Amino acid sequence: MKLSQSHVRAFLVAAWTLAGALDVHGQANLRVTDAPLPLVQEAGAHFIQPRWSPDGLRLAFTSESYRGIWIASKNGTGVTQISDDNSAGFGFSWSPDGSAILTRVARYDGRRRADAVKLLEVDGRSERLLSEYRENMPVLPQWSRDAAHIILHDERALEVI
Repeated sequence: MKLSQSHVRAFLVAAWTLAGALDVHGQANLRVTDAPLPLVQEAGAHFIQPRWSPDGLRLAFTSESYRGIWIASKNGTGVTQISDDNSAGFGFSWSPDGSAILTRVARYDGRRRADAVKLLEVDGRSERLLSEYRENMPVLPQWSRDAAHIILHDERALEVI
């Protein structure tokens, strides 16, 4: 379902800022500096899992059932749904350059679930299936450090796409 600007009302996102120092684990200390900023809402819908793009100019988020992914500019305009896939919103991640989103999607045959890895191009609004649908994909896909590959790993196996 596509959201038009007339449906856009308010989505709560906290405003964050760097506190300046790194903690003992090397992570930046973040603190809330302002009240939540209303961005996007659709009547009867609840959005979750907001994730800022690497450049901080866009926000990706999903529905409360993890179905689909939407993108909005940092001020809440230009809301676009880039996926309507089941489970796409669970554990998705931006590419380091902010041009794509990596996700694991699901399809169901009765009670049987099969998962696949999908790449969603944010600006071109195209998508690419990077793996076949299969049962027992227990992990979420991850970007390699150089973003040239996709990694699936668990205690038993390592797969590079």
